[in-house]
Amino acid sequence: MHLSAKYVTSVPVAAPVAPRYAPTVRPRGRGPTLGVLRDALPGEILVAVLPLVFLLIVGCVWYVDPVAYRALIREDGPFESMQFVSYAFAALVGVYSADRLLRAVGWRDVRVLLLLAFGCGCFFIAAEEISWGQRLLQIESGEFFMQHNLQQETTVHNLDWFAGSGLLHNAFILVGLAGGLGWLLKEARSNGWRDVLLADWYCALYFLPTAAFYTQWEYLNRLGFYTISHHQELFETVLSLGFLAVALSNLVRARRIAASR
Repeated sequence: MHLSAKYVTSVPVAAPVAPRYAPTVRPRGRGPTLGVLRDALPGEILVAVLPLVFLLIVGCVWYVDPVAYRALIREDGPFESMQFVSYAFAALVGVYSADRLLRAVGWRDVRVLLLLAFGCGCFFIAAEEISWGQRLLQIESGEFFMQHNLQQETTVHNLDWFAGSGLLHNAFILVGLAGGLGWLLKEARSNGWRDVLLADWYCALYFLPTAAFYTQWEYLNRLGFYTISHHQELFETVLSLGFLAVALSNLVRARRIAASR
């Protein structure tokens, strides 16, 4: 039996109601969004502002008591000792993180090699900071280092072809920029090889001041501008603390990866 259209009554269909508290799904991009600060943990914010606090306190010391400040930055002084401790501890943490990750994922994972290379690199820098124990053991430099080292000590970074040519300052600039801006290439809350290789956003202010300091010293000086010098130990100390922060961050990441296996 066919019904006439005038007897057909349409039944209204209720439109779907969106849940009152719909979960927000954020796309996983190739880099952190501007919301990284909004999602930051309290510990990350604390780590991020520590270098500013350190620079502010030391700046006050320099302004109030220049003699005390010069004692801090002198050769084999407190800041140089702090650099050695920071790099040595970062080396130990880096090797331990590599071992922790190795037990979970094996040698074929590139992240293990990156952590191991990081630890070995920090060990090399720590040894350079104390001239490989030369002054501690009262060992005289060999003929090569007496002729080619700007400080006549057994170190690589003060060789004339490296430190005297500006390569050392440019190396500081590149490391500072890579450590301060590399987080823009990372994935937020991720554990990939890029996240192990590059510093997190909260480590940026440990690296960028060093890049800025050596940029103005190396390049603005050539253009005839007034430049700030003789403060390199201060900025290199902040940089060493940045490497330690990166090592501890990677340790947390390695533990998280191992726990998920």
